[in-house]
Amino acid sequence: MFLRSFILYSLIPEEHFILCQDNAYVGKIVLCSPNIVHFVTLPQAALFGKSFIPEMNPEPCKKTIFTLRVLNAVRDYRVGLPLTWSQMEHLTLPVLLDRLVHRRFFPLALEIANFLKIPETDGTSRILAHWACFKVGEQKQFESRV
Repeated sequence: MFLRSFILYSLIPEEHFILCQDNAYVGKIVLCSPNIVHFVTLPQAALFGKSFIPEMNPEPCKKTIFTLRVLNAVRDYRVGLPLTWSQMEHLTLPVLLDRLVHRRFFPLALEIANFLKIPETDGTSRILAHWACFKVGEQKQFESRV
């Protein structure tokens, strides 16, 4: 409903957005959307619908949009982590960053840590330390081969 109203540029979607006040209903929309295209347009629809609810707290909406952007980034075919919303909630962000570091996606892990404003001790500095150790180990292996 929300997505269709947004895509069709409907000017009368107010009755649909009133349902948005219930956070459980919004969560069901996100969880029930199997199509990857919806994960791209859902943040846009959420921002569009947020303007129709004057008393809405923007923080849960922002957190949801940021999480959807992270899910889109790790679903890329080069990364290959097709996580669902519930898996991401169960996995937690530090574990996701550890998995990206373990798979040597250091730039993506740094981008996510900076995007979500994770403290430097848990995010940027730890990822950079792992990246530096990997580069030093890689250099030693190269020197031993030559």
